[in-house]
Amino acid sequence: MTSYPSPLEMLNGCKFLDLVRYGEAPEYLDLRVLVHEARVQPDPVPIDSGNSDVDRVFAGARPILTKPGYFAFTITFENYIAFGIRNEIYALPEKHEDFQKVLRTYDTSAFLDYVQKSTSATPNHPGPFTHYALICSDHVFDVICQDKPVVTHALITPEDLQANN
Repeated sequence: MTSYPSPLEMLNGCKFLDLVRYGEAPEYLDLRVLVHEARVQPDPVPIDSGNSDVDRVFAGARPILTKPGYFAFTITFENYIAFGIRNEIYALPEKHEDFQKVLRTYDTSAFLDYVQKSTSATPNHPGPFTHYALICSDHVFDVICQDKPVVTHALITPEDLQANN
């Protein structure tokens, strides 16, 4: 019997993700996030900035792009308590960060501390909760919720890319 990776395993197998959109899911207080897989392209792009030093530094640079046939992932956080988005340039790593995954889980974090100090949520009400961080190319999407996120996937079509531009 052939075993296929789960959508979560496929998501965590991606090196780069682009945040496409986020918003409320059809169910009350569910948060839905759409990301597209991006990959380093095989061919370098020519650089002609007008500055020879800059051109020399970026010579041989290969772009990271999303294309049809790559994966689109929808991550649904059911009954979320809080979420936030950080510019990844300014995001500080957490202690014991697992850099091998793009969907990371934390039992302790600065975001958990913030939520515990700024909301009425406690481990007793509504119950134990976890910090999930979705690491994207330009963003860190932080979510606090009780349940594990639900991950689904599909192949990106040319229409998907046109709709998101």
